[in-house]
Amino acid sequence: MRMSVWMRALMIAAVVPCLALGPGIAHAQPKAAKGVVAPPSEDNAKKATAYYVKGSELFKAKPPKLALALEQFKLSYAAVPSPNSHLYIARCLAAMGDSRAAYAEFDKVVDEAAERGKTEDKYLPTRDTARVERDELLSKVALVTISVAHAGPTTVVRIGDTEIPREQWDKPIAVAPGAVEAKLSAGDHAITSQSATIKAGQSHTLVLDAAAAPTVAVGGPGVTPPATRSSSSALRPAGIAVGAVGVAGFVMFAVAGSMSKSTYSNLEKECGSGPCPASRADEISSGRTQQTLANVGLVLGVVGVAAGTTMIVLSMGKNKSAPAATTGLVIGPGYLGANGTF
Repeated sequence: MRMSVWMRALMIAAVVPCLALGPGIAHAQPKAAKGVVAPPSEDNAKKATAYYVKGSELFKAKPPKLALALEQFKLSYAAVPSPNSHLYIARCLAAMGDSRAAYAEFDKVVDEAAERGKTEDKYLPTRDTARVERDELLSKVALVTISVAHAGPTTVVRIGDTEIPREQWDKPIAVAPGAVEAKLSAGDHAITSQSATIKAGQSHTLVLDAAAAPTVAVGGPGVTPPATRSSSSALRPAGIAVGAVGVAGFVMFAVAGSMSKSTYSNLEKECGSGPCPASRADEISSGRTQQTLANVGLVLGVVGVAAGTTMIVLSMGKNKSAPAATTGLVIGPGYLGANGTF
């Protein structure tokens, strides 16, 4: 009886010397329907076997050829997905020192081989081997599990700059030991984040709640978080109070300034151009005090009205940017004043 192409491919794979490193290639077939496995095409079977054999030869060379071996195993898996070629993809990554990526691939092989093993016992050794080699990497990686509460359709989770697929939520993810930060966002806005420091071989769970209020805009320049009603309403009474202090300052400036001017006029009449007699010492001291109070009132008025006006404008919550209030003190011979815009 003539041997089928598929059987010949399996026999070729079985005699490859490097297969002593782990389970031999036994290509999985793409599913045609649930519970039904369709055999690969003759062309794909040949390609998968050729790539696998070439990858195995390169894998034996270790560091000099690991990148090339990885590419061959990926081509083999693309032609005919097999837990065995997938196992060697993970092995190449581990040998190249990429422990995090290798752990993730070994984890996928465990699930893939376990699923295939339900109907094909030949993949169960692949599952067990992948589990053992995955666990051997625990001394080089840390594990973080992301648990998301109240997730919506636009909820996104990232560890660093890497987005974590939803199917990996609530599953251990290999990360570099050290500080780890998980960020949760929805649309253009960050919602919340959690961080932890995890040592090699340790595991930690970070819980993120998508129901928290958005706090930081992440959509790029020009995007700002929406202002809350409570913050706007709190600014207005505070602005009114500060503005009232400013008005009181101007009143004090007017009263004290008027008194100082009156005292100065009296002294000028009495003393003329010469020095004032000692009997006028108290009046001179009062005039200086009145002038000081007038100056303090002016400063309070300028600062209070400017700050109060700005706070009231901000409390309106308008999209248009209000012109900033600007003030300045003007000092000249014999006078102190202010100018500005509100």
